[in-house]
Amino acid sequence: MSFLSQNLAVIERRWPQLHESLCTTATNNLDVAYENNTVVINNIQLTSNYDRLSEAKLLVEQVDDNHSPVFVFGLGLGDHINRLIEVYPQREIKVCITNFKTASVSLSAVEHPWITHQNVQLLNANVVKQIPDDFVALVSELILADAENEQLRDNIFAELDERSKDKLTYEKNFNNLVALNEFNMLESGDFTALLSKYSGNQKAYIAAAGPSLEEHLYWLEKEQDNILLIAVDTAVPALIARNIVPDIIVMIDQHTHLFLENVDKGKMHRASLVYFPTANNNFVEQWSGDKYCAYGNTRDYNVVNASNPKPRLFSAGSVIHPTVDLAAQFGAKEIVLLGTDFSFINDKSHAAMPINIYTDDEIANTNHWIENGMGTKNRTLANYRTYLRELEKYIAKKSHIRFFNGSEQSAKIEGATLWNHS
Repeated sequence: MSFLSQNLAVIERRWPQLHESLCTTATNNLDVAYENNTVVINNIQLTSNYDRLSEAKLLVEQVDDNHSPVFVFGLGLGDHINRLIEVYPQREIKVCITNFKTASVSLSAVEHPWITHQNVQLLNANVVKQIPDDFVALVSELILADAENEQLRDNIFAELDERSKDKLTYEKNFNNLVALNEFNMLESGDFTALLSKYSGNQKAYIAAAGPSLEEHLYWLEKEQDNILLIAVDTAVPALIARNIVPDIIVMIDQHTHLFLENVDKGKMHRASLVYFPTANNNFVEQWSGDKYCAYGNTRDYNVVNASNPKPRLFSAGSVIHPTVDLAAQFGAKEIVLLGTDFSFINDKSHAAMPINIYTDDEIANTNHWIENGMGTKNRTLANYRTYLRELEKYIAKKSHIRFFNGSEQSAKIEGATLWNHS
């Protein structure tokens, strides 16, 4: 039995524009299977097949008890929305459709009594421009989100990840790493000392570690003496193997020094090192070249900055963020992004690596993807996608800088046009 007609009749009366969109949405290209207690779309369960009501209760328990509107991303089979109305009958509930095809299947599968409730509003998720304080999100429907809602989806995933962190454990680990680097921080200069050397460069090239960096190694080898090249730490093996020595290497992570164990130290140490105190302290201590300390612009660094002030760089989880910001603080008017793939290309995770840091199964089984410059999909990981969205937010705030993306195989980066070095 299909419930589509009766559900659509209510939607037509209350939200005629959404009714029209739902009626013109074809679902015949979806792989839909009906299980005992749920619906499976393209091999993804919309809800629990064991206990949907318990799942709905768990979702609603995440909502703060206040009077602000609650946003709901994804219809599921309606259980979580019905539960919200039961617990908060007076609150405004904004249900956001993340995929009209998925919504149409859901509306066909079960009756949705919540659509008649006076406090419920039905929206296209594309009208939501920032993550609300109170929301409920179905991960299944985020994975199935329309392309127009992919940035919103990625930002919701990032927020869910942030909320799930064990903050006490994170803070303890962070403080330990900073303490280990205390001596290095006192001995190192500030990266502002590099301003006089590089502030005259109108263009900066950023070498990230994605597989598409390999497309540019020949050009970089020829042009390295004529450009400002700033590299993330994990890109260094690919560069040094081609006798490309970047001007600056940026390191923020405690483990990435492991990528550099077999790199020619004599060549690598000709570069300047800009590091966060969360980098491996032994690696920093043994660096024989120039080294400079910087802090991230996150709250984590506020305490140490009060006692030992350092200039700060944009930080949002990936080394690419402070690397790009470093170029911006040097005054670059154009920034060219090379190897900023945020995804797997031809099942590779990094440029010029003999083996992947992820297994073939991890790459093949990921449910996450991003659009590349050719308009097709690259497999990716949730955190990679979050890093991409944070970079796009940064670029949007730097209207005085032109950003270029080095490869159409790379992630499509909003605000960066394709670079052509010929």
